[in-house]
Formats: sequence, C-alpha cells, structure tokens
Amino acid sequence: MDVAKAKTYVVFDIETTGLDLKTDKIIEIGAVKVNGEKVSEFQTFIKIDKTLPESIINLTGITDKLLLENGQDLKIAIEEFKDFINDSPLVGYNVDFDRNFIQSITKEVGISPFENKFIDLMRSVKKEKMFLVNYKLQTVLKAYDILDTVPHRPLEDSKLTAELATKVNGFLESISN
Repeated sequence: MDVAKAKTYVVFDIETTGLDLKTDKIIEIGAVKVNGEKVSEFQTFIKIDKTLPESIINLTGITDKLLLENGQDLKIAIEEFKDFINDSPLVGYNVDFDRNFIQSITKEVGISPFENKFIDLMRSVKKEKMFLVNYKLQTVLKAYDILDTVPHRPLEDSKLTAELATKVNGFLESISN
C-alpha cells in the first residue's frame, strides 16, 4: 500500500498514576499524527494534586517535580489534545485502557467526550501472531524486531506503536477504508 494515500490517524498513549479509573490520574499524554509521510507530535504533562507512587516514578521516570514545573491544567491538556487529533481515528495498543481514562476525564472537566473512532492495534497483532507468550507491548515490539524494551513514556511509546502499525499486515489498509 502507498503510505502517502493512507488516511490521517493518530497513535496515542497515556501514563497514569495507576490502573484505577476512579482514583488514579493521567499524568502525561503523547501522540503522533500520521498523514502519509508527514508525522507531527504531541506531548503534555498534567499537574495532579497528589504525590506520585514510587512504582510509577521508577517505571516512567516522571517525578512530582517534573509535573509541578512542566504540567498543565487537566482541562487545558485535554482540549489541546482534542485540537491536535481533530476528527482522526485514534490508534492505541490495548486502547481500551487509554480510551476509558480519556473519556472519563472529559466528564470530569466538563467537555464533550471524544467521538473519534478508537482502533486497538493489539487485536490485529493477535490475529497475525497467534502464538506469542503474551501480548504485552514489549513482547510484541520484540516479535516485530522493533525494540527490546518499552520506555513507558507516551510520546516514545506512541512512536513505537506507529512503527508497529506499519509492520502489521493489513492494518494501515484497514484504517484507510
């Protein structure tokens, strides 16, 4: 397929303070918008009103000081992200986690929910690579000869997932249809 004819899509990822939708917060959003050969990037930190768990600091390298100095208000961050993606489909790896957090946040800050199509790249990977040990992003990136470890930073993870999307048979064609 000629990538230049592909529809514009956005690969995105978030980092959170944990896994619980009700009590945990988004601390960083990263995304890459792919429009043929043109790729643009989005990244933002989000201020939170609690201390980061040690496990998240160790996993991501994000610190309370980093969020305090570089984070912005949640509503502004979500609005900027919405402006960046516009009406493009949103691609993620195990996207339900990210979608649920993002959609929950729109209610919290009083803005309309995302109406974009969400596409889970993991589903395509599972069809193509049926015998992997597991389907964690790190395992899959290694199986596609992309990278051995996942940075656990949204912009970097989005770039890797965008690269993965180009290697999964038929995935880009499915976005274009």
